Amino acid sequence: MRRVLRGLATQIYLYLHRPFLSRRIVAFSQNLREPERILIRLPPSPGELLFAIPTLERIRKSYRESRIFFLIPIARRFILRENPWCEGVILEDERIIPFSPAFFRWKNHLRKQAFDLYMDFMSYDGQRGQLLSLLSGAKVRMICGKGAPFFNCEIRVKEDHRNEVEKHLSLVTAFLPDSVKEEGIPLFLSEKRERGVRDFFKFQGVRENEKLIGVDFFRWDPSNLHPLLKEMENHLERRILILDSGRAFHSEGFGFGMSRARDLEAGIKEGWVKDLIHPSFHLKLDGPEIVRRCSLFLSQKTDYFSLAYALDVPTILFLRGSEMRSFQPPPKEFLKIILQDRNGGFPTGEVIRCAKDLIRMV
Repeated sequence: MRRVLRGLATQIYLYLHRPFLSRRIVAFSQNLREPERILIRLPPSPGELLFAIPTLERIRKSYRESRIFFLIPIARRFILRENPWCEGVILEDERIIPFSPAFFRWKNHLRKQAFDLYMDFMSYDGQRGQLLSLLSGAKVRMICGKGAPFFNCEIRVKEDHRNEVEKHLSLVTAFLPDSVKEEGIPLFLSEKRERGVRDFFKFQGVRENEKLIGVDFFRWDPSNLHPLLKEMENHLERRILILDSGRAFHSEGFGFGMSRARDLEAGIKEGWVKDLIHPSFHLKLDGPEIVRRCSLFLSQKTDYFSLAYALDVPTILFLRGSEMRSFQPPPKEFLKIILQDRNGGFPTGEVIRCAKDLIRMV
C-alpha cells in the first residue's frame, strides 16, 4: 500500500512541475565546463558500480577543483567507504513519500548544496530518476538516454544488453569527449584495510607470493560444488579460497543464499576438502585485494565475477543457457565460459582441463 501511495504521489509531484521545465536538449560542452559542485547518482547494483568506476575516476581527474558527491540508496551505504573520487556521499531513502515533511526536509538539504551538474547513470529508473533530477536543483541535469524535460542534457552511450562492461566503460567517452579509455579497472583500497587483508592471509598461513584458487559459492548448489572442489584438490596444486559475494556485497542480515552457506560450512567441518580458506564475511569490498591473490577464479554471474574480470584474473565463468542469451562479457584471453545444465551441473573433467590451462598461462 505504501509503495502504491509513493508511486502516485511521485506522479502528481512530477506532473505539477513539468510545465516549469525546459524541454530543450542542451549540449554539455556549451553550458558547463567547470562545475563547482557535482552530484552523481550511482547504480545500486555492486556489479554495475564496479564497472562504473573508470567513469568516476575519469570525472575526478577531469574536475580536480570540483566538489563531487555521490547519491546512493541508504541500503547501499556500506559500498562506497573510503574512496578517492568524491568529497561526500548523500543517502537516498526510497521510502520517503513526496509531499511529506521528511520529503521537503530532504529536498531542502539537496537544494542547499547548490549543485551545478547532476549526472544519472541509471537510464532505466524512470519516475525515480526524474524526481531526483528535479530535487537536485542542478543547472545541467544529464542522463544516459531519454529524459526530457526533467533532464536537459541527454547522452547516448553504446547500448548492448549483452555487454555490461563496455556499456559502462563507454560512459567515459560519453560524458568526457576528450577522455581515453584506460585498460583495466582501478579499484581503491585504503592502506589500513589493505593491511587488514595482509594480516588475514598471514593468519591463514598463506605465504607472501602464494597463489590461490578463488571460488565464489553464492549461487552454487552444494551437490555440484562439493565434487568439483574435491577434484580441484586432487588435480590442482593450489589452496582453495572460498568466498561468498552474497554476504560480501549486501548489507548485514541479507538472507538470500544463507541455506547454501550453512551447507558449505557443514561440509568444511566434515573435512571433505583438506586445505581450505574460508574468510570472515565482514571483509566486504576488501574483495579486490583478496581476488588479486588468486591465480584462478571460479564463479557464476556474481559481483565477485565482476571483480575478477576487471582485474584480469584468470576466470572460469559458469552460465546457464538463459544467461548466455542475456549476458556475455567481452572475450578475454583469461576467461573461459562453461555452460551449465538445467540442474546447475557441468562437465567436471572439462572444468579441470580449463583450470590447468589457465593456471599455466599465469
